[in-house]
Amino acid sequence: MKLPETERNQLNSCQTAGLDIFCKANRDSCLKYVQGVQRRLDRAVADGDNREISKTRNKILQAPIMEKLFKSQKGRCAYCKQIFDGDLSATHKHHLRPRSEGGDWKLGNLRLLHSECHTSLHSLFSRKEMADLADKKIDYIRLMKSVS
Repeated sequence: MKLPETERNQLNSCQTAGLDIFCKANRDSCLKYVQGVQRRLDRAVADGDNREISKTRNKILQAPIMEKLFKSQKGRCAYCKQIFDGDLSATHKHHLRPRSEGGDWKLGNLRLLHSECHTSLHSLFSRKEMADLADKKIDYIRLMKSVS
């Protein structure tokens, strides 16, 4: 099936942003993600909201990180192990050592999670506890899932 020109352009934008793995996994979801980011950026520019412009640009710049995580996790949530599908904007990056506790953006400190899984994980541990476990090299995400 040949894509309409507008969808082809959006898909190209998605691939340019480093989301080609997501596109292959779920084209519709990829297109929704790209459209959402574009709408967010357009609104921020129109409103002159420099903070939102910066946040949205960071989302685009982080796309290659998300792609690497997606590949390394074989397209699955690190918590529930279910395949990512649906709306990619509901996919969260989790810092094993939270940024508020000195965590960084390196791949070893990040995991991709469903938004619900991310919320669940944060209800189980404080940021301080997460940092302490990460310092001890304990994969608390895997540990919690094996307990439940």
